[in-house]
Amino acid sequence: TMALAELATARLEGDFEAALTAADALLAEAAEHVDGPEDGTREALVRAMLGETALWAHDLIRAGEELRRAVALARAHRLDHLAVAALSSLALHDVMVFGPADEQEHGQQAIDLAARRGWSRIPQCACAHTALALHAFYDLAPERAARHLEHAQDAAAGLRRPHLDFVLAHLQARMCGADGRPRDGLRVLEDFIAVQRHRGAALRLEPVSLAATRAHL
Repeated sequence: TMALAELATARLEGDFEAALTAADALLAEAAEHVDGPEDGTREALVRAMLGETALWAHDLIRAGEELRRAVALARAHRLDHLAVAALSSLALHDVMVFGPADEQEHGQQAIDLAARRGWSRIPQCACAHTALALHAFYDLAPERAARHLEHAQDAAAGLRRPHLDFVLAHLQARMCGADGRPRDGLRVLEDFIAVQRHRGAALRLEPVSLAATRAHL
């Protein structure tokens, strides 16, 4: 339980090294016991949490490996809620690695699975909608991009993910600029900065990216 709490905390803070230590402890402890039906559940959960942490720590190779393993395990053990979360994170990973022109299958799979289970509004869909919004924005489909961005923002409101909030604010500001409303885009960034001041230190790459987007607008 302590190791799981440490892993959850590390995920929230984007501390990949701490997450890796906690994950290793969880998996090693599980290996000491006779295989049972809960072992696959435990490993799927650990892999999903570790993969998400690696994603926000920009260890994208490890993130892809862990998230793909989490999806496979979740599907094998019929853990649909966890599969949605892992597929959703994997969709954003794909955009970061391959760019917005890459296939959209993981994001759409997450949303479709959530819809089949009546979970379309769960927070775990936030990354999937973010990835699809990025795809649509760079495909010059502003209405589709705006629709997915709205879904992503609604879903992200149920999470505590400053990394994701940053991506959403950055995308919204770029969309405002592309729509001929650069001052609205600047206001989006200022509002984001004002909220982040109450959350502690900025993310490592945040100041540079914000400055570049401000200059662009």
